[in-house]
Amino acid sequence: MRWQDELISWDPFEYDIDCVSLPAHSIWKPDITLYNNRDENYKHFLPEATVHVCFDGSATYSAYSIFRSSCNMNIKYYPSDDQTCNLRLSSWNHNEFELDINPQLRVLDQNELFNDNGVWKLEGVDAWREIEGYKSFSNPYVYAVFSIHLKRRHEFHCRFILIPYYFCSFLISFMFFIPFESGEKLSFGITSVLAMTVFQQFVAFSLPPVGNQSPVVGRYFNAVIGIGVVALFVEIVLYKFKDKAHMKIVEIGLGICFLLALLIALIVYVVKV
Repeated sequence: MRWQDELISWDPFEYDIDCVSLPAHSIWKPDITLYNNRDENYKHFLPEATVHVCFDGSATYSAYSIFRSSCNMNIKYYPSDDQTCNLRLSSWNHNEFELDINPQLRVLDQNELFNDNGVWKLEGVDAWREIEGYKSFSNPYVYAVFSIHLKRRHEFHCRFILIPYYFCSFLISFMFFIPFESGEKLSFGITSVLAMTVFQQFVAFSLPPVGNQSPVVGRYFNAVIGIGVVALFVEIVLYKFKDKAHMKIVEIGLGICFLLALLIALIVYVVKV
């Protein structure tokens, strides 16, 4: 963090020194605070490093800080979703006319310093300056906003949840091709619907409880389970007429219809994503 303080400038020719290092507690520092902070034990900067001050009033404070914040998540296109989190930093006591803020980015260090945890991929970090007034008769405050863009790594979810679910969803249509004599017709359909429900729970547990929107994959799961329940109901109705010879042809036709319905639901999901 760098700032300019005219009250600590001096003549380098008079004192024969250009810059000095001073303890952080012995000099004024900007009270930059994370406004959307979610850490109860938040401290501004750690550790108490020295402040490098030069004759022109420029000061540099090289200390790290751990921020914990929260942001709204858009899970509509989960698991191929992108998230943007904003960190709003500003002075708590000084307005625009007392303390001005100009954020700067170190673009070359973004990918090197980001800790790749296997879930999120850093797409980039943007920074800009905002001015906001709280009341009409008060002076506005300056904010440094850092916007962090993250992209979810979807390979794990696709390989172990989505792709097995796609194959499992088509099993329900094969129920119509199983002969009545096997005795496993309805149990096969019920097992297929239960398997799809279990896959849906896996996805639900990995999502945050967001109430204002639902992911497209959740709607697809509900549509497939609904098609499976309807298929079971139709099969139970047809079971009463199993002695009729032409029911086999009707079942094959229904199986093809449900298979087409599942394909249409899959195509709609892919188009939405």
